Amino acid sequence: MKNIFVWCQKVTSLTARFLVVSALIFFNPLCSSQPEKDIAYLFSLTLEELLEVEVTIASLFPESELEVASTVTLITPNDWRSRGDRRSSDALSHQPSVLALPIYGGGHVFSTRGYAHLSQSRGIATLIDGVAVNDVFFGSAQLRMGNWNLGTLDRIEMIRGPGSAIYGAAAFHGVVSYHTFESQQDITWLHAQGASNAYGESSLRYSVGLTDNSRLNLAVSTSGQGAQDNKYGFTDPVSGVEGQGQRNNEYLSQTAVIKVQGKTHAGYGYRVGFYHDQFDAQQAVGLGRIYGASQAKAQDDSGGDTTFDMVSGAITNDLGAHIAAELSAYYWQDYVWGETNPGNLGGDRWILVTKDHNSGVKLSFKQSKNDWQTKWVAQLQLDRIKLDEAEFDTLLSDGSSAGVFAYSTQGRARTTKSVALQADTAFYNDALHLVYGGRLDSYSDFGDQQSPRVGIIYHPDKKSAVKVLYGEAFRPPNFLELASTTTDLQPELITTYELVYMKQFTHWKTEWVLFDSRWHDRIVLNDFSVATGDFANIGVNQSRGLEVLFNWVGDTWSSAFNLSYVKSEDLEANFVYQGFPKLIFNWDLTHQLPQFNAEITMSNQVLHDMHEGSIIVNAVENTQKIKDYWRTDVTFSQNWSDQWQMRFSIRNALDRRNYLPSIVSSENGVLAEGLSISLALDYKM
Repeated sequence: MKNIFVWCQKVTSLTARFLVVSALIFFNPLCSSQPEKDIAYLFSLTLEELLEVEVTIASLFPESELEVASTVTLITPNDWRSRGDRRSSDALSHQPSVLALPIYGGGHVFSTRGYAHLSQSRGIATLIDGVAVNDVFFGSAQLRMGNWNLGTLDRIEMIRGPGSAIYGAAAFHGVVSYHTFESQQDITWLHAQGASNAYGESSLRYSVGLTDNSRLNLAVSTSGQGAQDNKYGFTDPVSGVEGQGQRNNEYLSQTAVIKVQGKTHAGYGYRVGFYHDQFDAQQAVGLGRIYGASQAKAQDDSGGDTTFDMVSGAITNDLGAHIAAELSAYYWQDYVWGETNPGNLGGDRWILVTKDHNSGVKLSFKQSKNDWQTKWVAQLQLDRIKLDEAEFDTLLSDGSSAGVFAYSTQGRARTTKSVALQADTAFYNDALHLVYGGRLDSYSDFGDQQSPRVGIIYHPDKKSAVKVLYGEAFRPPNFLELASTTTDLQPELITTYELVYMKQFTHWKTEWVLFDSRWHDRIVLNDFSVATGDFANIGVNQSRGLEVLFNWVGDTWSSAFNLSYVKSEDLEANFVYQGFPKLIFNWDLTHQLPQFNAEITMSNQVLHDMHEGSIIVNAVENTQKIKDYWRTDVTFSQNWSDQWQMRFSIRNALDRRNYLPSIVSSENGVLAEGLSISLALDYKM
């Protein structure tokens, strides 16, 4: 793995030199003035685009934000480029009530609406072009998919709240949907970026028509980061003396997508996709205080090597009467190798290896228009996932093994048969909509589970909406929890109520959301042994809050801000989830410079009133408050011609020493990124 990071640093250095030389060569266009009509902006959304954004994640129909019966956010390449985002977790972290926290193995977990706890990562469904890719051992994609490179994506959609009525058990707290690159025109797009903190990135997006009725889309991206030397403090659990350690936080991320799609002479649509993602990390955050204290002391770090491969395909057909049918199938497999330092708990390194494979088939019917003013979707799905390998090893200081422990769920499979129905009936000339439906999942090991959903949407006029939404979701125990318990675990359940008001005017739009969720029978690590621990269901948790979003677009200025106020607590253990900020504030301010075919964006994020982490039952009884997180990024973007684009970014421009809460309640939290400067070039032909 060390050789990989040496190579990564060399690539980063060469990329940075290439960008500097290219910037000097093309400096003259930077200072020239060209007519705005000659060069199209490829950065900010226009006002019309902003108001006509459509999403598909919440109903499987393209719907405007006014129509959708969930709290949904759409993130586009314009968003993450103008903010200088580098990882998929960066792009997702600018939403209200969403927090991306570093986790062992080098990735990030997403905490939503207050539940900043390791157990919440097991309730976010991750979709790649509509296919759920949560594994069965962790019940999550986040713990073993450290990054999906942004250079291969067209958009990201996220539901903040339950989505089990459509996507099943994995969609407990929310849904993240990655839509990979597609184009209907021949295009070649090259991208390269280098940064002062040893970050480098390169990507290729390519689309070509194979025949009049078929097209190839390809996207490949590599990114990496060299040693960061991030300092952290700890308290020796034996002597009580304070000490200091450091983590390099290096990683290398590679993503590739190849898709072929088209139509047959008989009129059937088809698509086939091949996907690969690999993520290697070294000296990322470790286990923190998950075992009650900073057991690893000055070596509280982790590493990982993960791979994910998938093939998927679908056939579509128009049956007439506005009814479309689709038969899709998928197969994916993953591999996880992870290491952590156990410190005082025994051994020199802990090694965890898991392998899964998942296959499934889905038949869908949907009708977008009929005489009874109801659009509907019906789905039948069969899914089987198997845990091929799950082993835990303790390595001693001389490199020998103290013995390999095989989890009891190794070799076990879970089969799920599902039926789902969603409908939207309009009344009073589309002024009132009743959205209803649900999903029935029959598990081979947990029986039947139901996930109902209902919503009422009232449109006082064509540019506003009042929504009352209700949804239920469930999550069965994953195979880690089942292998590590002496008690019978029950599925987790959550109920969520939302009241939403949305309004759009000529130059702006706003959204206000009140939510209340109750999380029952949460599964937690109840008894801490070295290898597996012991899990149990505990009581009721509650989260309540307010989310406000406001977007305004003028002639040359635009502004987008959102904020959230959240309070979440464990009602049985009587503690607040203090690792989640009570207040999150995001504000992007953009100014266009038409005379230079350019724009500049200042992006701000503030996290207020938070602790180093949340209380961990039977492990961490108290956590300390940390200072507010405040970060300002500045990005200057310019089109030099129809082919060339440049972006110059300063991340953490004020060079504040910010700390994020720790999902494993590490002392003082986790040091966030410092000041860094990057230059990116894009060439389109």
